[in-house]
Amino acid sequence: MPATLQYHPILIDGLISKERLESYREVFQPHDDVGLMGAYLWNAHVCGALYPVMGIVEVTLRNAIDHALQQALGTFWWSGNKLKYRSFAPGAMPPTPVLRVRENLAKAADKYKLDKRSRYGARGHIVPSHAGVIAKTDPDHPDSSRKLAVA
Repeated sequence: MPATLQYHPILIDGLISKERLESYREVFQPHDDVGLMGAYLWNAHVCGALYPVMGIVEVTLRNAIDHALQQALGTFWWSGNKLKYRSFAPGAMPPTPVLRVRENLAKAADKYKLDKRSRYGARGHIVPSHAGVIAKTDPDHPDSSRKLAVA
């Protein structure tokens, strides 16, 4: 990065923000703003390189969980009340993580239907496919990291 570039106030203060760069300053302890921007750009490059790998890991993990649950509970394990949990008692309110997993799957089914309507012009009652619902689940949904714990 050229030393002739004006880092303050336009680049660091205005476009990226001092607050954002403070963590880079603490971790990398650069000698100047050129080193600080180098650390920032290096981190962006590393994150960009890891992003495809993280996507593949997320899909693989989701499919592995789905496969295990299909073996135990059948293809549409996520529909109805098939998915049980350790503290399951008929008529009792499920724990919050279980409710959130169910909510995530219900939203995935709705997203599947909406996608079929908007992309393909489907009309009437749409029955979501199992694979379509699983693919539409949200890995960033609250408590999605606990999906394994409820099985």
